[in-house]
Amino acid sequence: MALSECLNEMGRHAEALETVDKALEFRGLSVRALVAKADAAGHLGNFTLEVEALEQALQLEPEHPTLVRDLGWANFRLKERATARMQIDEALALDPGDSLAWWMRALMRVEEGDREAMSDYDLALELASDSSDILACRGMSLHRLGKTRQALSELTRLLQDRPDHQSALRYRGKIRRCLGDLPGCIEDYRRAVALEPDEDLVFQLEEAE
Repeated sequence: MALSECLNEMGRHAEALETVDKALEFRGLSVRALVAKADAAGHLGNFTLEVEALEQALQLEPEHPTLVRDLGWANFRLKERATARMQIDEALALDPGDSLAWWMRALMRVEEGDREAMSDYDLALELASDSSDILACRGMSLHRLGKTRQALSELTRLLQDRPDHQSALRYRGKIRRCLGDLPGCIEDYRRAVALEPDEDLVFQLEEAE
């Protein structure tokens, strides 16, 4: 594993970006280095740089399904919705067995208010080796599409199997608050914070209390 990849794994994304830029300057372009650059840029919230790095990588390795998929997601985060959807569709045409691409397309369709987006979630769940993260995200998507009671039920069922799933606790807490169940919301937020004291989640807990 290259140094920039190790730094990304450790969460030291600014250092990773600096390291990979030096490597690209002295060793020339490579798909691996450009992917590491995109990874670091994305974690730092620089989605423009992430897109640029992935576009360069695709010039070196055209029609690589993972690169096309990741570029689509980067464009989605950059709010280039039409481009993102086109690229995710292209990635799925290249590799219809990619559960992450189906998951990403489901999220894009939810953003568009498409109530049929759950069909993409179903395909992602069929293909995924670990479905817990997809199920948690699906629960929040159901809530966003107005199916709040179903969302609460699905997240509760997931938490019965995975009581330590932080995202599911966060999402269920948010839904419980929307439904006026403040004690349930606080309980979920406390459990989520105990698992990972995320700054935004701590703020939501303090606000609920």
